[in-house]
Amino acid sequence: MKKLTLLSLMVVLLFSVSCVKPDVFEPVLKSFTNTVAFYMSTGDGVYDSQIIGTANDIAVDNAGRMYITDTFDRVVVLDSDGNYVRIIGSPGTGDGELNNPCGIALDKNGNVYVTSYFGANHVTKFSNTGTFLMKISDAHIENPTGITVDDSGKIYVAGTDSNNVVVWDKNGNFLLEIGGTSGTGNGEFIQTCGVAVDQFGRIFVSDFNRDDIQVFDASGKFLYKIGGLGTEVGEFTDPTNVFIDKIGYLYVSDSNNDRVQKMRPDGTNVITFGEPGTANNQFQQIFGLFVDDNLSIYVVDEVDNDHIKIFKQGFK
Repeated sequence: MKKLTLLSLMVVLLFSVSCVKPDVFEPVLKSFTNTVAFYMSTGDGVYDSQIIGTANDIAVDNAGRMYITDTFDRVVVLDSDGNYVRIIGSPGTGDGELNNPCGIALDKNGNVYVTSYFGANHVTKFSNTGTFLMKISDAHIENPTGITVDDSGKIYVAGTDSNNVVVWDKNGNFLLEIGGTSGTGNGEFIQTCGVAVDQFGRIFVSDFNRDDIQVFDASGKFLYKIGGLGTEVGEFTDPTNVFIDKIGYLYVSDSNNDRVQKMRPDGTNVITFGEPGTANNQFQQIFGLFVDDNLSIYVVDEVDNDHIKIFKQGFK
């Protein structure tokens, strides 16, 4: 029997993502691997560079460094073992400043993009060492939350109070608005939260109040939706973040069901894990979600926010 070439293996992997039938190459959850613990604020007003107030979202670079948005109006960078590396940003609304940072993303060059929520209405771009590079403000967006950057450098941002997703080019120029109308119809939103883009240019948008994921093509045309309110597999209660891994699987922070759902792009369930609580496999109102190139899953709790839980995936 001939061995699979690298190209044929990639074809098989992509085929398994797009089809409903399970495949032996499909990654599945293997084990809980680590908890990254933070020092917590004692409420004494001390601005300690190694204290994280409340972790919101996370992105991880190729070296395993974790970039965590923090309600102390900054990004905290930790190494792969959870050791403090540096702070990016400072409180405020000016260049290089953050106002209640929420979503975070990295581009293929390692640059860091952060949304500032609560009236700041801008995205700030830094180098991975914290040098300010660009601030993007746009009248189309109000209270931005989730963010992602595709391989071409296009920036996608979910506007929670503007009920939309806005797309900019790599220089911050406006390209496209999806939505903008409040409602429950196709292409309408009530409270957009997370956004992700797959290798085919499909745009996945989570809606916290509609309890679903809407999917659009690269031009913003509505394609289909996934989920709806409920506690069964494939249903959501207040979905927050969404993420697409390097193979093309969709992950959803099913916030008030205290679990993560992993799906194929059509919404077919692959893995659902988590339940209410504080044990290794339990969550309390999760928001931040990231999957690295080794397919390890990073999950940030908003309530039980003194740690990031990391889970390893493997093949059947």
